[in-house]
Order: sequence, then C-alpha cells, then structure tokens
Amino acid sequence: MKRSTRAASPGSRSAATRALTRRILVATDGATGADAALRIAAALVQRDGGHAEVLTVVPPLPVLPPMTGIASDAGLLWSYTPSDEELMAAQRARARTQLERLGVADWPVHVSFGDPAHEIAAAARARRATLVVMGIGRHKPIDRLLGTETALKVVRVAPVPVLAVPQDRERLPRRVVVAVDFSLSSHEAARAGLELLADDGVLRLVHVRPLVEFPVRNQDRWIELYDQGAARLFEQMLERLRPSAGVTVETAVMRGDAGHEVLADAEAGAADVVVVGAQEKPRGERILLGSVVAKTLRGARCAVLTTPPVAVPAAKHETEAPATVAGPTSAAAARRGSEQPA
Repeated sequence: MKRSTRAASPGSRSAATRALTRRILVATDGATGADAALRIAAALVQRDGGHAEVLTVVPPLPVLPPMTGIASDAGLLWSYTPSDEELMAAQRARARTQLERLGVADWPVHVSFGDPAHEIAAAARARRATLVVMGIGRHKPIDRLLGTETALKVVRVAPVPVLAVPQDRERLPRRVVVAVDFSLSSHEAARAGLELLADDGVLRLVHVRPLVEFPVRNQDRWIELYDQGAARLFEQMLERLRPSAGVTVETAVMRGDAGHEVLADAEAGAADVVVVGAQEKPRGERILLGSVVAKTLRGARCAVLTTPPVAVPAAKHETEAPATVAGPTSAAAARRGSEQPA
C-alpha cells in the first residue's frame, strides 16, 4: 500500500544555512572512479560557498608469505619495495594530477598512511569536516563492490555525514529520497537531504510499515489508523525542517522490507540521492550489516548520503524520545491522538 502527498512550506534557505556543505572532505585514491565525487564536491562548493580539502590514503602493503620458490633472497626482494615515504609522495602526485585534470588544483591535499576508513574518519575530525564525499567504484562489479565495502567501513566510524557517489552520477541533487522511521536519526537524515537538495528540487520522505501481521479484528482499519499517525508525524517533521517555498515535498507510506522498498522507490522516481540515518545498538555499535544503510549502499544506483547516529541525552530522553506511529493495541490511545510505539 502506498500513499503520497505533496506539501509546501514558507520556510527560506540561503547558502549560509547549508551547514552540511560548509567544510567538505573529499576522499580519493587518484583513480577515475573518484572523479564524480570530486565533481559533485566542486559543484557544492560553487553553489554554497563552502571549503573543500582532499585526502588520499596509502594503505599498508600486504604481508607477504614466505618467499620460498619465489626468490632465493627475501631481503633482496624487499629492497625493491618502495618506502612508505615514496609511496605517499607518489600518491600525492597522483591526486594532484587528478585535481588539475578536474579544474580544482587549488584544493589542499593531505596524504596519510594506514587503513583508509579510519584515516578518513580521523581526518574528518582533525579538519572539522561537515561532510565526507567519496566514490564507490567504477563500472566493473568488483570495483563497485570494493568501493561499497570501503564506504560501509567509513560510515561505521565517520563522525559526520558521508556522501558516496557512483562514477556515473555527477549532477547536483534535484530529487532526494529519505528513509524515515521518525527517529531522531531520520529527522537529521531528512535535514541533511534538504541541505543537499537544489532550491527547486523534490524532497521525498518515505516511511515503510513493517511486514508484521497483527491479530486485529479489522486489518483495514488498523492500516488506516497507522497511516493517519504517519501523516501527523510527517507534518511534525516538515514543521521542523521548514523547506523553502521552491522545494516540493512528497511523503509516502509503504509496506514491506525497508531497504528494498526505499531502493525501489528511489529507482522508480530516478532519485539522485538516497538518504539514510545510521542507528546505534545499546552497546554503542552502529547497526550496518543487514540494515537499511548496508542494503542501500550495496543496492543503490544513485548516490547515497548516510548520517551518523544521534545520541539522545539521558536527562532529555523522556521528553525528546523519537516519535513513532501508533500501534494497534491501544484504540483508546489512538482516539486520544497519542503516539505509542508500534
């Protein structure tokens, strides 16, 4: 079941209000697979007047097995291996060549050595980045797979939103689909998607009702009440977001697997970006594998923007807890208009 509405808001927005693109960190390995990420970052800087820097990471060389049968003198073989400093200098030159080719040669370039995901996250903190932009592979399936898994690792540890851009997507977003579960994380995801969107673009908020069958007397009535609750929560979200008058807002409620439905909706509407908010487990670990985040990054044909989890202060937990759609077990509460977890 699907329901879609359109709404407009009298809010206003200027480049100064786009906090998301104020300080962009672009991660590149110097290959053409990252060209689209650099072009998107350049377009965002031009549109919003932000600042961009580039990070390129040299991963450690793999540990080789015993050299028996390959070389009689393993030490001699290692003597032909470049030093870390030589590798970093070569990587810097490669990145510089890429920036010159794309017309952004004036951007600062930083080079680090280590695990790419952790180095990107550390640089985002050190450079006070507000957004990380990176590519997710070339056209070959294996390259996209490796790029996607690297992006997943970055999302796991990055302190700021991460925009993963496939090679064939280079235009600024005009249609953004946001996965919404009405949690604080999805509110922030919607805000980030709005800041990324063009002033006259389309922001589509998609909520997926889970595939859970309740032993209720009137299933159709239950669905009707659920959709009414979702509509109220969409209205509350829009009141907080206050999109500018030029932005078209669409809302939709679907039923099924969240990752699958969000991806299907994005593809059907030719979305430029899908936005998802990462969640946290009680022990503080981000839920990625098997989550909407992982499914979206692995399956999306467009760019994917992932926002980090939102921590709820303990003292404010009761008053600022995420709103959820009313469930079927409390008809009295539904009549009072209250919203209880499903």
